[in-house]
Amino acid sequence: MSSFACSLSVYDFYSAHILDYCKGYYTPGAVLNATLPRKQIGENVTSCSNRTASFQFDPRNTLQQELSKSGHGNINLTSLDWPSGIDDGLAALHVAQTATFILYCIAIGTIGISVVVSLLSMFFSGRLSALFTILLTFLAFLTSVLASIIVTIIAVKATNVINNYGVHVGVAAYKGGHFLAITWVATGLTALNVLFWCAECCIGTRGRSRRTRRDEYTVEK
Repeated sequence: MSSFACSLSVYDFYSAHILDYCKGYYTPGAVLNATLPRKQIGENVTSCSNRTASFQFDPRNTLQQELSKSGHGNINLTSLDWPSGIDDGLAALHVAQTATFILYCIAIGTIGISVVVSLLSMFFSGRLSALFTILLTFLAFLTSVLASIIVTIIAVKATNVINNYGVHVGVAAYKGGHFLAITWVATGLTALNVLFWCAECCIGTRGRSRRTRRDEYTVEK
């Protein structure tokens, strides 16, 4: 969802997601007397935390734990002037993050059910089955678009908060472009699914009605 780099930690970057966070180093390492373009710098993820449904990323606790593991537990982030604005800003986004997780669960569930119902609807004709499929696909689209909007806002707000308050302690953040692209592409696909079944309900029903009338006229003739 978003990543941040910190000069206070033994790791170069941390990447926060919906269910966990990962950490690692930038590759290649420091190059003597050279400046590399951004496109040549990659991320080497070394480990990730356990995935939990109610995950809330707390950079203060994470960095303090890493300092303790590296033998610098006597260093306290408060004594290093860790900005309280980062903690306050991210705490305000935790409720939105929980809501996003719930919406994603609903979206995934409804998308799965709509796929099954869509496949079954291929073998049944009738307006009722088409309307039921439209209802499911629209619910999947609605929850998906809401989750995508909220997660985009969280990524933007969290990045702005960390960059505004963390510049003095060597902390910088940036949005996870790949994750945002995936969630919006998925939302777009659910929208196409809704449009397909709306067209199937309208055009398909009229087509079946015309064929029925033509068959009846042929029989009578």
